[in-house]
This record gives sequence, structure tokens and C-alpha cells, in this order.
Amino acid sequence: MKRYFRLNWKALAPLFIGGTIVLCLAFAFAQRPRRVGQQTGSQTTVQGKPAIINVKAGGDLQKAINAARPGDTILLEAGASFIGSFTLPFKASSSSAFITIRTSTPDSLLPPPGTRITPAFSALLPKLLSPGQGLSALKTASGAHHYRLIGLEFSTVRPTDLVYDLIALGEANSNQSQLSQVPHHLSLDRCYLHAWPDQELKRGISLN
Repeated sequence: MKRYFRLNWKALAPLFIGGTIVLCLAFAFAQRPRRVGQQTGSQTTVQGKPAIINVKAGGDLQKAINAARPGDTILLEAGASFIGSFTLPFKASSSSAFITIRTSTPDSLLPPPGTRITPAFSALLPKLLSPGQGLSALKTASGAHHYRLIGLEFSTVRPTDLVYDLIALGEANSNQSQLSQVPHHLSLDRCYLHAWPDQELKRGISLN
């Protein structure tokens, strides 16, 4: 005696709908941009996707710079202070994509590109500060390339700090004796560099 079974498609419909929703959510999760943690450096990665690296006040800026890859953007908390000295390292990459280090303040609140920023915008800018002792707030490693700085403020921690160059791009010594050692493709856009009143400061930017 043969027995026949009939599928109840109406009963199975919720299972098919639920499975479809799970697959869609899994795909959307896999496509989200890569983000790097504020201090731990932990990250979830989608191959080829640029990262947005958020560094809040008290975060490890140098660690974020070291972890950044061409195309990534490091967002520094507006108004937060970061005490250097910081180094833009050489990235062994042939990519022409820039690593951008910028304020978390949106462009709509900054002066338009191509115009000079003023001290009135200081509260919107993260501060990269030299600790003195002749150290720059920011410098480049040999051969560093493709960095873009937007909406950053550079100064010293105290008005008595001794600094020769707030930003040192390249070196005027034997460490830079070959063309491959010369930093290149470096952009400073709407950055505010200054000393304290009555402070002696030799250069805002040294360019070698």
C-alpha cells in the first residue's frame, strides 16, 4: 500500500522568509566598512575597504598612525590634546591613496578648502603638541609619503618649551642622502601652527 505525503507550503513559508532575512543580514554585516578600535587597535576588516580610525582624547595617536593603511582616515576628537612627538612612518606601499589625519569637525564647520584658517577655529581643532626638549610635534620617517593633514592645531605643551621646528618634514642630515629617503606627497590643509605669546620658536615647518 502506497502512502503519499503532501507538503504544507503555507506552514513552511515562515521558514523560507526567516532564512532569507538571515542571509540578507549576514551579507550586509560582511559589507560594512572596516573600523579600528580607539586604543586597542582591534579591527574588523572587509578586504579593500578604507578604515575610519577614531581617536578620542587620551587615545594612542601614534598607534593609530602606525596601523593606518593607504586610503584610511584617522579622525581626532575636536579640541582634544595629543602630546608628541609623533612620527609619520614609511608605508611599504605603491598606492597613491593618502592616509588622512583630520579633525572630527565636519568640513561644513571649517573654512572652505584653499582659504587660511584662523585662531577663531581653535576649539574645533585637535591639538598636536610638542613636549619641548627640541622635539617636533610631528615629523616624518625616512621616505614617508602620501599623508594628508586637515584641520589640526600644532603648538607646544608649555610656553617655556624649547622647540626648533613644530613640524619637521624630511631631515637635513646624513639620514637623508638618497632620493628614496626623501618624504613626498605631504599635504597640510587648514592647519593652525603657532607659538605661545613671547615664546621663541624657530620654524613652523621645516621642509627638507
